[in-house]
Amino acid sequence: MGKSIFVVSTCDIHKFKDSYRLVGVFTTRNQLNKGLNELLIHNDIEWGNGLPKTKKVNSFELDELHSALRFVVIEDVDLNKIK
Repeated sequence: MGKSIFVVSTCDIHKFKDSYRLVGVFTTRNQLNKGLNELLIHNDIEWGNGLPKTKKVNSFELDELHSALRFVVIEDVDLNKIK
């Protein structure tokens, strides 16, 4: 079993692959949360679906973040493993 990492890219509203721009790679969920909060503070990404700006990313499961946040893609990748 490989070590899991989180790859974070900003993107367009439709999350098309050709719009991805790598902004961070994180080895723990805590580091990922800090990175996402920083992107939110700098308005690089935003909450979608009418969620309040005061919502915390750590209150969501990873798969929930995909629909809760706009302009960002979070990929959970296993190192040293072929899919």
